[in-house]
Amino acid sequence: MTDIGSTYLARIGAGTVTVGGGGVDIEPMCVEGVPCSGLNVATNGRPDKLDSYFFYHHTKADTMTSVLPNELSLCTASLAAWAFAVADLDNLLPRLQ
Repeated sequence: MTDIGSTYLARIGAGTVTVGGGGVDIEPMCVEGVPCSGLNVATNGRPDKLDSYFFYHHTKADTMTSVLPNELSLCTASLAAWAFAVADLDNLLPRLQ
C-alpha cells in the first residue's frame, strides 16, 4: 500500500499510508477483518494542512455546498487511483483472522 501511495498519489498530497484510524462508517467491517482505509487529502498539496471536511462531517452542515470543489476533486482522484491500484494487485489484500 505504501508503494501505491508514493507512486501514484504523492503529487496531490494523498500518498502517505498510516496505520490506524477508522470510524463509525467502516469500523464494523474492519473488526471482521476486511482491509479498511481512510483518506486525508492535503490542502493545496501541503501535507501539513489537511482538508477541512471533517469539521463538518456528520453534522447538520454536512452538505454538498460545504465541500470545496478542489478538495472534492482531489478526494475523487485519490479514491479512484487507490481502487484501480488495489484491483490490479496480483494478490488479495491480507485479511485479519
